[in-house]
Amino acid sequence: RRVWTKKHVDFLNLANGLCAVYSLGNFDHTKRGHLILHNLKLIIQFPPRGVFLLPSAAEPHSNSRVLSHLGEWRSSITFYTAGGLFRFREYGFRTEAAFKREDPDGYKKMMAQRDSRWEKSVQLFSKVDELLQDVQRVFGISQTDPANSEQNT
Repeated sequence: RRVWTKKHVDFLNLANGLCAVYSLGNFDHTKRGHLILHNLKLIIQFPPRGVFLLPSAAEPHSNSRVLSHLGEWRSSITFYTAGGLFRFREYGFRTEAAFKREDPDGYKKMMAQRDSRWEKSVQLFSKVDELLQDVQRVFGISQTDPANSEQNT
């Protein structure tokens, strides 16, 4: 009932996948139970019933403790994207052992790319200066669209 985590990355998750964390509990989120994103140097108030999406395989994260002597408690539910499912698909819907046995050349090629594949995956995330353009592209909003004017934001 007093869930907290040390600094970690979820290395079995998909590098460019998002992990959803749902916070439950009864605690003063302005003082405790914060989500900490270490590389980004952010400490974020994370209230009960809040949901946060993060690339948990790429960003080291943790959360701060709550105080049991004040009757506080905190739990969480985490939803993640298992990297193994995507590898299974990339291996032709077979295990790594079957892929190696059935397609040795394809296996060698895949293993040669293994160390750099996560870097390519992380590059799929929008950068801060690209966010507006990416949102406009995804939702089909043109910059000349009157609904997208400064007055409507």
